[in-house]
Amino acid sequence: MATFTSVFLSGSSNGKPIASTQIVGPGVTVHTAATAAQHDEVYIWAVNNSSHDRLLTVEFGSTIVANNVTFTVPSTGQGAYAVIPGWRISASTNVITAFAASSSSVGLMLLAGYVNRIST
Repeated sequence: MATFTSVFLSGSSNGKPIASTQIVGPGVTVHTAATAAQHDEVYIWAVNNSSHDRLLTVEFGSTIVANNVTFTVPSTGQGAYAVIPGWRISASTNVITAFAASSSSVGLMLLAGYVNRIST
């Protein structure tokens, strides 16, 4: 029977939001999957504290475009925007990184979330 354990994103310090400090890939590390024997069900929300809508790119395992997902995150006052709603990853080499594509938004895009770690 599978066991579910809720954990912080590995790139977070005790659950605090992660600031996107990169403007090109590879982005800031958001989460690294645990082991091949486990699956991480990842939930990530983005908050854009800029006065303009911004592009956020989330990279899965590499900077290859085929592994990237890009979102437009609404500007300040729009609240948290769900960007990764429970996608599963596995293996310790599978790293999720992210960057906001504007130098004027460095540090203004925040990422928060959690992981349901599934062990079989």
